[in-house]
Amino acid sequence: MSDANNDETDLAPSRSQRKRDAHAIRDLGESLVNLEAGQLARFELPEFILNVINETRRIRQHGARKRQLQYLAKQLRQIDTDILLQHLQQLQRPHQEDVALLHQIERWRDRLLQEGQDALTDFIDHHPLADRQLLRQLIRNAQHQAEKQTAPKAARQLFKYIRELLSGPQDDQA
Repeated sequence: MSDANNDETDLAPSRSQRKRDAHAIRDLGESLVNLEAGQLARFELPEFILNVINETRRIRQHGARKRQLQYLAKQLRQIDTDILLQHLQQLQRPHQEDVALLHQIERWRDRLLQEGQDALTDFIDHHPLADRQLLRQLIRNAQHQAEKQTAPKAARQLFKYIRELLSGPQDDQA
């Protein structure tokens, strides 16, 4: 008799798993609320969910907004959220790649400024199209400005040059 009860309880998700699922759906709802209207339109959500999302956007009080997000999560449980999660991840992927690229550029810049010739040789090995003389000049100027505690203009120029090498020419967004 106890074996039959164990089999039934093994099939049901644990209380902790149910809580994790509930938090995941609530987080999904909050992410949907924070999207821009154009991005949200790509999701092809049912009208009743769009209405709840729009109502949630209008609410500013913390407690009321929290209750509304719980209500949104309840409504989201009525539809297949796997597709929504995939769309949301696709929207976030370019941003994550940009952040990873910026971190890589910062690591190279810091390494070039701190390690000197060894880092420069390593950088040239990884990026043979880089102008060694220009890099040396930018590094030397950045180190000189750091010693004098002046504006890090050369460090910014070094960052910009590395960014151009790693990602191709871009508009100046910084």
